[in-house]
Amino acid sequence: MSDRPRSVRALAVLALFLVSGASGLVYEVVWSRWFTQLLGTTIYAVSTVLGVFMGGLALGAWLFGRVADRPRANGLRIYGVLELAIGIYVLLLPALIDAAEGIYVSAWPLVEASFAGQLGLRFALVVAILIVPATLMGGTLPALSRHLVTSPEHSAREIGMLYAINTLGAVLGCATAGFVLLEHLGLSASLYLAAALNFAVAVLALWLARRPEPTAVTPPRAPDADAEQPVDGAAAGRARLALGLYALCGFAALALEVLWTRSLMYFVSVDTWAFTSMLSAFLCGIGLGSLVIAQVESRIRRPLLALGILQVGVAIGAAASIPLFDGLYAAQQSFESAVAVTSKLGRVASKLFASFFVMLLPTLLMGASFPIASRIWVQAKGQVGRGVGTLYAINTVGAIAGSTMAGFVLIPWLGLKDAVLAMASLYALIGAVLIAAARARGPLLPPVVAAGVPAAIVLLIANALYHGEPMARNLYYFQRPEDPHELVYSDEGVAASLAIIETARGSKLLNINGVTTAADNYLDMQVHRMLSHLAVLAHPDPRTALIVGFGMGSTAYGVCQHPLERVDVVELLRAERRTAPYFEHVNHGILGDERLHFIEGDGRNYLLATERRYDVISFNAIHPRFSSNLYTADFYRLCLERLTDDGVICAWLTQNRMPRDVWRMLCASLVEVFPHCSLWYSNPEHYCLLGSRRPLRIDPDVWAQRMALPAVATDLADSNLADPAVMLTRFVLGDADLRRYLQGAVLNTDDRPRIEFSAEFPDDERPIVEELLRLRSPLDTILAAPPAGADPSELRARLPAYEASARLLFRGQIDFWYPLAKNSLQAEIHYLRALQLTPDNQDVRENLLFSDRRVAVVEAAAQANPDAPQAQLEHAQMLRQQGRFDDAERTLRGLLDRYGSVGSVMQELGLLRLLRGDAAGAIDMLLPIPASGGRLDMRHGYALGVALDRAGRTGEALAFLGALRREVPEIDEWWAVFESASKQMAARAGG
Repeated sequence: MSDRPRSVRALAVLALFLVSGASGLVYEVVWSRWFTQLLGTTIYAVSTVLGVFMGGLALGAWLFGRVADRPRANGLRIYGVLELAIGIYVLLLPALIDAAEGIYVSAWPLVEASFAGQLGLRFALVVAILIVPATLMGGTLPALSRHLVTSPEHSAREIGMLYAINTLGAVLGCATAGFVLLEHLGLSASLYLAAALNFAVAVLALWLARRPEPTAVTPPRAPDADAEQPVDGAAAGRARLALGLYALCGFAALALEVLWTRSLMYFVSVDTWAFTSMLSAFLCGIGLGSLVIAQVESRIRRPLLALGILQVGVAIGAAASIPLFDGLYAAQQSFESAVAVTSKLGRVASKLFASFFVMLLPTLLMGASFPIASRIWVQAKGQVGRGVGTLYAINTVGAIAGSTMAGFVLIPWLGLKDAVLAMASLYALIGAVLIAAARARGPLLPPVVAAGVPAAIVLLIANALYHGEPMARNLYYFQRPEDPHELVYSDEGVAASLAIIETARGSKLLNINGVTTAADNYLDMQVHRMLSHLAVLAHPDPRTALIVGFGMGSTAYGVCQHPLERVDVVELLRAERRTAPYFEHVNHGILGDERLHFIEGDGRNYLLATERRYDVISFNAIHPRFSSNLYTADFYRLCLERLTDDGVICAWLTQNRMPRDVWRMLCASLVEVFPHCSLWYSNPEHYCLLGSRRPLRIDPDVWAQRMALPAVATDLADSNLADPAVMLTRFVLGDADLRRYLQGAVLNTDDRPRIEFSAEFPDDERPIVEELLRLRSPLDTILAAPPAGADPSELRARLPAYEASARLLFRGQIDFWYPLAKNSLQAEIHYLRALQLTPDNQDVRENLLFSDRRVAVVEAAAQANPDAPQAQLEHAQMLRQQGRFDDAERTLRGLLDRYGSVGSVMQELGLLRLLRGDAAGAIDMLLPIPASGGRLDMRHGYALGVALDRAGRTGEALAFLGALRREVPEIDEWWAVFESASKQMAARAGG
């Protein structure tokens, strides 16, 4: 047979293997998603799935490698049958997973109290379902190797090409699944598409297998005088050594993949696109490395030496990844400046850039190792199928051990950077042993020096510079000198990397794997306190509560201030027990409360398996793009099943950087499940959505009585929510209005997790909240009717004014968060009008920066720093805002007497005198400032113009007022409202 038919046939087989490699990675992605929905996203569950899958690959390679080497065996036919069997099994998989869910739920009560029992149950279910298809997949490489490799002497090129093509197919499958299929087809359709590819490959492979096998026409290569000869015992021993060391290479390679993935999360986040990018970069490097070396393998005369040098190269590349991480933020910023990162393509490109930036060089060298290792081992064994199968199997077993050790031992023991350096050192050691074992007639010293000295230098420098340094130091918070942050705590643990970061203003942030999930600042704490109290207050008689996610512990603390009997907290990360003391100022040591039960585990998995029912469920996960499994209609159905008949769920929802259709999808996915729902406002980006089986009808007086409990009132007061009227008027949309608003919205489901793939679109944020405010339901929608014939209570009488005030407050926050013009005063105008309606409203006062909470802080600072003019000035400003004009003037006069004509003090005193009706006194304070070359800010410049106008100096007044009116068209309106509100506060304070 001529060379051409054989080459055409070989290309056809390679194309089939490319496709089956792609389908295999689609399976891995889909199966991982399905099993995390069933078993949870804990590190133990994820590791079980990965371990069983890779174990099946190793078993299949070992088993079918032996089958392929049987006499008269047809490797292509075996491959076709394997592909056919995979496709058939995949069609049965959804039914098998449904059956597994039933078994899991039924068996859970037997193992709930035993960690070993839980692991055993999960392992048994995963093995029962995945071991068959994984084993079938593992057999494809040795089967095709047996078909394509005509003799052991010609093994490296053909095996290298097969390995490269299959790996690059895996890249194609990974990228297609992660970037396209899951978003546009969903899990089930992606699975069936991959199965269809298996069937197509099987049919073509079996058709090709029926044709006569081509025979080799190229004579075996003559032994080279300088080449290593695998014919004697010493050569066989070196081959066994290479096999054992290649297993260690598998260990180190997968350990590095885990370590790089955990490290890159600080730069590419934790979404599906990020994981797809990282895995694609890793596999692409391996595939390309194998492809390149397969082309030049015939020129390699000393494969054992070449294999050793490659491992030293991997060591250098792995060690070099540490300084690359240090420079990655700047490199990524430069890259992003050249692409539109707000688009999907731009975001994906940025994640791919970061992944390739770190991993490309070492993975290229890892991939180049496989063809050379296969040449050594296959020639030693003299059997292609058995040789390739054994090599692949033992490397995969090493990989299983490496991924397990990296997650459970290396990271918590050494930390990410030191663990990378440890694996680099292991590669250097492997390379040194291989080089030393290589047989060479020439001197051994030159190759050892050439390969070992650079590796030793790189490792020594890397250890000296980076030993003990946490990867969290590479977070973007620490790359901006103009906005300094401090790393307070860092823990690179088994399940995740946690960091606590303190801002320049003293706020603490809880950061998990590079994503900040909670903060103790005022706005975030308002959200947490609504999550704590809203559902408990809405329930008629709550006794038990479940909180999904511990975080800072503030939500758990707030719930425990109510007289509940039991509060369960399900938290994925046990390490948050250790971070809790850093947030004791907001959680008050809640882990010591005997009613609180901290359950380590995945919240969704817990809801699936537990038999408990709760009166209240509250959850505060990270952004839906990073934890979409907690924002699907399927998850909410689990919640509904675990609620009592009167139960209430409170879900945190955000419209941060979401298109309108995605925000509506987020809401609709819960509203579709719960018979009755209502939407509540926290701030323009954050909301709480309540769901229940029965209609919620709130009695304001009962609501007030429960809020008046001392512990509850104290917790809410810190967020200015202690007034029951303030909390009630956070209500936005009732059941009927909410459903009308969401009509036609699609759902986010387990099978179609659309939200995590949604585009970032900040331009929709203002229109979304404006629409919600425009559609806002009357408060009566959620209130129980008052007793017939009874006079309204004090709270009911206040509600109309507070409802109107809340509308103005929300309007002001919209204009503050999303200003339509520079120097706009619209937000302040709305706040001041709200203040006029409800002058005691601490929530409104907070937005005007003089709530009781802020006043207490400023007064304490003024008392502690009597000689600090800035502290005294801030105190005087707050006295003026409270309407305490006499006290404010006394403080300001004291500052002038002590420090002379200080411009900022003169501005404040001039404004105060104008408010008191003393235009001449205002001019005396304000006019000297611009006259001496100083500058009045916008508000005080306008005040001077008003004072001049009222003093009859109209021409001078216009010089100040005209320019400001052109720059800020609403400034006249602002002054009218500001002056009126200030005088109203003064009248109330007697100032």
